[in-house]
Amino acid sequence: MIKKVKIGIKDYSVEIDNALSGRGSNGSIDLNSRSIKILPNEIKDEMSIVLFHELWHGVFSDAGRCGDDDYGMDEELVDFLALKTLQLFRDNPDLIEYLK
Repeated sequence: MIKKVKIGIKDYSVEIDNALSGRGSNGSIDLNSRSIKILPNEIKDEMSIVLFHELWHGVFSDAGRCGDDDYGMDEELVDFLALKTLQLFRDNPDLIEYLK
């Protein structure tokens, strides 16, 4: 798992956190402390989808779209974007290299 990620001008720490167990969430992003926490899972794809889910919340926040009525808080949309972004990157490994 990566240790940090930059969203806009903000750096976020990324960590695996067992404390999320039993809270009904596989991940969280704290926009104030700039941290992303992911519940450990033996299935790497599941953790990757959760990471992308939290990243999309961060992207929407960076764009000013994370208020209660904004689409950045639409969990169905964020889930869709997380899954499709991961699929896009996995299906096109040369894309990341090209974008560097």
